[in-house]
Amino acid sequence: MIRNLEIYSRDPDLRRRGPLPWESASITLSHLSVSTWSLTMDATAADRVAPGWGIIAALDQEQILTGSVEDPERERTSATSPGTITVSGADDMGLLAAMLAWPAPDRDIGVQLVADRRTGPAETVIKGYVDANVGTGRVAARRDPAAPLAREVTVAADLGRGPEISHRARFDPLLDVVRACVGESGLGISCQQQGDAIVFDVWETEDRPNAVFSHELGNLQSVRWRDAMPEATHAIVGGPGEGNARDLRRRSDSAAVQAWRMAAETFVDERSEEQDGPLNRAGDQALADARRAGIIEATLADTPRLRYGHGYGLGDRVTIHPEPGTAYTDQITSVTIDANRRDGTLTITPTVGWRSGGLYQTRQDREIAQLRRAVGALERSL
Repeated sequence: MIRNLEIYSRDPDLRRRGPLPWESASITLSHLSVSTWSLTMDATAADRVAPGWGIIAALDQEQILTGSVEDPERERTSATSPGTITVSGADDMGLLAAMLAWPAPDRDIGVQLVADRRTGPAETVIKGYVDANVGTGRVAARRDPAAPLAREVTVAADLGRGPEISHRARFDPLLDVVRACVGESGLGISCQQQGDAIVFDVWETEDRPNAVFSHELGNLQSVRWRDAMPEATHAIVGGPGEGNARDLRRRSDSAAVQAWRMAAETFVDERSEEQDGPLNRAGDQALADARRAGIIEATLADTPRLRYGHGYGLGDRVTIHPEPGTAYTDQITSVTIDANRRDGTLTITPTVGWRSGGLYQTRQDREIAQLRRAVGALERSL
């Protein structure tokens, strides 16, 4: 089946205009992160990729991304040609990524509190943070009176999905707060234009037992996997308090210790947290990050029998057989769509694993991000 990619321009008032005359396009849809896109086209369309403009992209007539122009670049090589323009940008999830979660989002900057703590179903907590900090329901104190046209998101109705969680935020990046609240809940997030509004919503990812990928089936291009000893099997979590009065607890991966006959400890500093649930989750997350078993990277192939959008989607859990007799279940972390109008090609490449398409490109990137979060938490506590 021939797949079709359509890309329309979006004006600053969120009205869809005509199709863009792109020659090549690349779109990367990312789970729990900002999706990105880039186009190359004739420079005569430069007025439709100006500040405030954006795109609406549809695959097989189904909308997959809406987003804003961020980086147009012009090139001209002769006096007789208007040249070309290469433009790139982010999807509308970038509205969340650009904001902070204030400790008192309903108050003026001069009267902030220690933290904004929210408790409830994961979806309720997530949507509460989003609405308070970048939603149409946020108070006037969060708006810039000199920039009334700055975009906000409409938060979809809360269905109370996900486990009970508790989270605190103090000038943390809003998207980091949302990711932390998603945790292991099995939820996904989306931010796309619907009509004349940009709508943020939460949805449930799915297990896809019939979505199986292997070299033998012809739908697995490459795969790297391992089953190595974890970097840590016990997490010592330090909560509030000082000296002998500090709240300390240990979270354990006893099965790994038993299998490898060796224990390894790591310390997790959560001094700003007071409740048991978040303290325990911090330790469990540290142990999850320390595991080194499973798919590192898998590049899948879009085939007539098993196509993206028909059989599985972004964030869904699929089965990878790296070799006969070995199977792993993991999430689709990104989907890249590359198209070229000159030769009529369109390639869809889903990926699984933390190395490609995950929140961090390498393990070192993840460790740097953890260090930045720790330094940021210290700065915000002062």
